[in-house]
Amino acid sequence: MSPTENVLSVAMSMLVDASGQSDQHAKQAKTALKRQITKLDNQQDAMVERLVKTSNPKAIAALETKIAKLDEDKLRLGD
Repeated sequence: MSPTENVLSVAMSMLVDASGQSDQHAKQAKTALKRQITKLDNQQDAMVERLVKTSNPKAIAALETKIAKLDEDKLRLGD
């Protein structure tokens, strides 16, 4: 028993739809990652500004630690 042309057409249509949805999902994920990286960049820039303005050694050490963590987070998102 072989599938009819109509069944094959429906199956092919379903595959095309699924492929399109997968592409759309990938684009949305990429956009979300870019948004997160931008947010991390903005946080890092703000912390660098605070770092430049402070003279307290403990605050400097804390800000350097936070900046390094944000850098690691950005690298992780980039992978």
